Amino acid sequence: MFTGCVDRRLWGKSADSLPEPYPLICHLLDTAAVAGALFDALLTADRVEWLAGQLRVDPAVCRDLVMFWAGLHDIGKITVPFQGQRRSIGGSLWDEPDYAVSAQSEGDNDFRHDQATLVVLTTFLSQLGYWRL
Repeated sequence: MFTGCVDRRLWGKSADSLPEPYPLICHLLDTAAVAGALFDALLTADRVEWLAGQLRVDPAVCRDLVMFWAGLHDIGKITVPFQGQRRSIGGSLWDEPDYAVSAQSEGDNDFRHDQATLVVLTTFLSQLGYWRL
């Protein structure tokens, strides 16, 4: 059951160079922040006006929209097959009924989180009114 809290047990990055697995929420927020910094550094006011026109949004919200989209780029990592690749990372996550794992989906070698992201975003963005399926 969703409690409205972010679950830090969901990992987004893991490497020998990291002291511990990096929570997915932190990775998504980092990416959004970098997108905002790049937006500020690389886009002139004229370019922001042009981009906002292409997106049909007010220039004042254009940066936030770009950051929002960038922050969603790895949302497909919130899936059993992806999280199951490093089951030891999630700890007590796997003891909860909401995260029950089937033998068929855990660590599925054919699974790609980018494909899951596409499926999730197609539905999510449609619900936000981006397009009608």
